[in-house]
Amino acid sequence: MNFEKYIISSLDYKDEDTFILQIKPMEGKDIPHFTPGQFAILKYDSIASAPRTHSFSIASSPNTRNYLEFCVKIYGSWTKILGQKKTGETIELSGPYGRFTYEIDIKEAIFLAGGIGIAPIMSMLRFIQETQPNILFYLFYGNRTTQTILYKDEIENILSHFPNSQMIHILSHLKDSDPWEGYRGFITPEIIQKEAKNMTDPTYFICGPPIFVQKMKDILNTQKVNPQNIKQELI
Repeated sequence: MNFEKYIISSLDYKDEDTFILQIKPMEGKDIPHFTPGQFAILKYDSIASAPRTHSFSIASSPNTRNYLEFCVKIYGSWTKILGQKKTGETIELSGPYGRFTYEIDIKEAIFLAGGIGIAPIMSMLRFIQETQPNILFYLFYGNRTTQTILYKDEIENILSHFPNSQMIHILSHLKDSDPWEGYRGFITPEIIQKEAKNMTDPTYFICGPPIFVQKMKDILNTQKVNPQNIKQELI
């Protein structure tokens, strides 16, 4: 496994435990070519008790050639230390890797994202905006509250170029007094069928925590979706 040094160009917290990390290659080096949905492995010198490497899905588009972007949630010492790094510090990267990929010949897509699982799907959506003006897609995006929705404004901007496509929010941890008028709870077969009823033969992309991915697979299995039309990634 070969690693190349990169420079941290931006580290922007979106809430107390989630941040957007952008890194750029050292002078004279190029961003590696990748397919939307793939991941990379990051490494830095860390304390002895923490793993030295961690894999993260790439959130930037393959057409962005001056930096790579990652969406990181803090859930242990490794990611906590990463979130404390400063711009200008270096980090090492190996990749890309993975088969959770978006292919340009897809005409219809349904994205099922849970929380931080939006990261590789952002790479796909950015790529779609740049290359596929005629695609039809639906993004079912599960989050705890409105405050934990990542990339909301950018996704809405992307959707402005695709009037027949839609982002559907499903929020699981709202207070009863919250004025939210959209879906509450979790993604269900009924929500998918209601919102994406005009689909004929979509490709499904599932990304999120293991329990989320399993629940989405169970839903698609009950709907007798062809397994060849289902792609999944755990975070």
